[in-house]
Amino acid sequence: MIYLDLNQFRMLLSTADVFTNPSNTANGFAHQLHDTIVSILDKLAPLKVVTKRRSQHVCGWLSENAVELRRHRRTLERRYRRTRKESDRIAYSEACRTANKAINNSRSDYIKEQLACASGDSRQRWQLARKLLHTDRKDNIDKDQQKLCNTLSAFFINKLDTVKQKIASQLGSGLFQVCLHL
Repeated sequence: MIYLDLNQFRMLLSTADVFTNPSNTANGFAHQLHDTIVSILDKLAPLKVVTKRRSQHVCGWLSENAVELRRHRRTLERRYRRTRKESDRIAYSEACRTANKAINNSRSDYIKEQLACASGDSRQRWQLARKLLHTDRKDNIDKDQQKLCNTLSAFFINKLDTVKQKIASQLGSGLFQVCLHL
């Protein structure tokens, strides 16, 4: 938290153009006052951009207890990283074990509940199995990897050909041509 030094603010404001050379019109004075205050506040208490990271995965399967234990684990981790005390490390590792158990139990309970809901419908069970095993993404990944490999291979082949041609053109001797074919 940043505290504003009011004395410094008053001093900068009293030496600003709004007091030393005020505008003649009301609108001009209002704009001048606004611009002066904003510039002084930017100097004394600049805005900070904070990015709050959102979870990549939707954890609808986490129980409230697991969420709370995960938050507590993260709090203890930050404390340990800040203090580097052995007591904080022990508390953090214990919180890790507890939170991980709660998260795994919560996920297990969620999957059991999903399977129980799909007990009479084999189609739903297979959909759930595919969802859990992530089988729907494999084909796209394989195609993308093959395309990436082909692109990289073509790039390096072209690069080697270009280097070979530049060396051959710079040397221009028959001896170099013989060495390339060996």
